[in-house]
Amino acid sequence: MSFQEPVALGADERSAIDRAAWKLIGPPLYYCEHCLRAVKVSTQEDGLHTVKRSCEHDTAQIIAPRRSILVGVGGVTPMGVKFRTAMMQAKSAITGRT
Repeated sequence: MSFQEPVALGADERSAIDRAAWKLIGPPLYYCEHCLRAVKVSTQEDGLHTVKRSCEHDTAQIIAPRRSILVGVGGVTPMGVKFRTAMMQAKSAITGRT
């Protein structure tokens, strides 16, 4: 399975390894809109979010692709989980229930 290459607003600053992982595994859970580098977002106990960027684009939007959120935390998901997710989505599409 190959994932669609995104279009960066600025220069694509990903490494060759990051580009290959994007094609094989998919995009990271969160990434910078401007340079396409991964961004780590964590939630604190008080409900606020902590953002750690590997770039200096502090005002750029953080992209959270839907497919990454459905699949998992950005790693390789076992086939059984993918199959169950696909089945639940198909049932939901047929019945109109979530």
